Amino acid sequence: QRHKCAAMPRLLTSQHPASKHSEIVTGVSWSGANELVSVADDKKIWMWNVEGEPQAMLCETDTFCTEARWFPSLQGGKGSELFVVGCTDGSFKLVSRRGQIEKSVPAHQGAVTCVRWSHDNTSLATCGEDGVVKSWSRVGMFRANLGQGEGTVYTLCWSPESDQVLFS
Repeated sequence: QRHKCAAMPRLLTSQHPASKHSEIVTGVSWSGANELVSVADDKKIWMWNVEGEPQAMLCETDTFCTEARWFPSLQGGKGSELFVVGCTDGSFKLVSRRGQIEKSVPAHQGAVTCVRWSHDNTSLATCGEDGVVKSWSRVGMFRANLGQGEGTVYTLCWSPESDQVLFS
């Protein structure tokens, strides 16, 4: 017996002809202002516009980056001024939209594998190769160890109310 499926929306994709990273891209994130930030194994952080055109190389880091996440912008806001980058040296870096590394925080033994801002904009959660899940303030102050895995923790997410974290 066949079931008719609802029409799926089409996703349009494009690829900019000029690649700016010279190594594999390891993280991307959209801002609330439709800007994209990308990090790669070339240790560079690039800013892109909504059309996929490179705008500027924001900065180079002293370590490989694993992921990037814009700080959530307020509804109706113009976008965030800050994003976080996880790194293979166990740190995370708070970076301004101008490319200034505002703070580098030693967070884990081994690489930081995932960074996520809470939905209520009050916390950052990180996890890493050391198997630990940690909570931090918006400005990078340690709050608590939230959990411990038996091996590397690869990903995590916040509950909609920002009062629980799921990790694997």
